[in-house]
Amino acid sequence: LGALDKKLRGAMQLELKRLQHEVGITFVIVTHDQEESLVMADRMAVLRDGKLLQCDTPHAVYEHPADRFVADFIGVMNFVPGKAAADGVLAADGTRIAGTVPSTLIPGAAAVASVRPERIRLFPSPETANRIAGTVEALAYHGLDLQLHVRTALSPKPFLVRVTADAADRRPVASGDAVELGW
Repeated sequence: LGALDKKLRGAMQLELKRLQHEVGITFVIVTHDQEESLVMADRMAVLRDGKLLQCDTPHAVYEHPADRFVADFIGVMNFVPGKAAADGVLAADGTRIAGTVPSTLIPGAAAVASVRPERIRLFPSPETANRIAGTVEALAYHGLDLQLHVRTALSPKPFLVRVTADAADRRPVASGDAVELGW
């Protein structure tokens, strides 16, 4: 489907899924287009060097990736390196990132917190668990959403943040603006 334009590709994906469910047969689709795999699959598998890393529903793979490779491979993820703590990750700058820690992770061991761009809010409410200051370095308008690159003290790479067009209209930001991120 990669040779089709975006609108036709989306329509064909839905039509193929409809046909598959109507006829009741199994489709095996091999693709390097992660977005297409999320749309098309009832179950999906992520392989690396011939090894199965995770096999589950698209929702489970996207929301609860088995490891950092899967998290980075499926969609986009922001990573914060640090050390494991009982209730999250302690970033290099001393910021505590609240989150779920696997029971196998030893406190003080190297760890990485992760958050998807669409889970981050600009100017979050005071009760938001994780709140960090940053500066907008770049932004790109995509119609449905606005993507921002925000420099923070948490990571050597800017955070990617996706906000809806409505949220961007309610509180516009520009390159160079100071913002607060929360999740």
